[in-house]
Amino acid sequence: MMTSYTTDDEVKFDYKLPYPVWYPFKVNTPGMYAIIVLTQAFAAFSCLCAYFVPNMVLITSLLLINMNFRLVDVTNEIFNVSVFISFFSLIALLCSIGMNMLGEFQLYDIIRQSLLLVSSLCDLYYVCKYADDMKTSVSNIW
Repeated sequence: MMTSYTTDDEVKFDYKLPYPVWYPFKVNTPGMYAIIVLTQAFAAFSCLCAYFVPNMVLITSLLLINMNFRLVDVTNEIFNVSVFISFFSLIALLCSIGMNMLGEFQLYDIIRQSLLLVSSLCDLYYVCKYADDMKTSVSNIW
C-alpha cells in the first residue's frame, strides 16, 4: 500500500493488491481491501505448499528407501527422471525470478520477488542437502 499526499494535506492511499486480479466490486475500501489481501495471502501460501510438498515427499521417500532397504540401483532407475524434472523446474523457477527482479523498479515488487527467491533457494538447499545425505548413505553401504 503506497501513500501519497494531496494539496489539502489529506492522506490518500493507493490500494495496490499483491496480485493484480480483476474483481467485480470495488476493492479500494479499507474493509474490502483487507479481506482481499488476506485471501490473496492465503492463496499464495497454498500455492507455495503445493509446490514444496511434492519435492519434500519425493526426496524424503528416496532417502528412506535407500537407507532402510539398501536398494540404491533400483531407486536410481525408478526416480532418476522425476528427480531431474524436479531439479530442472526449480532451476527454471530461479532463473525466471531473477529475470523478474531485473525488470522491477518499485520497492514493493522487489520485496515480493525477493521473498519468492528466498523460498525457492530454501527448496534448492533442501533438495541438495538430501541428495548429499543420500550420496553419503550410499557410500557407507559400499
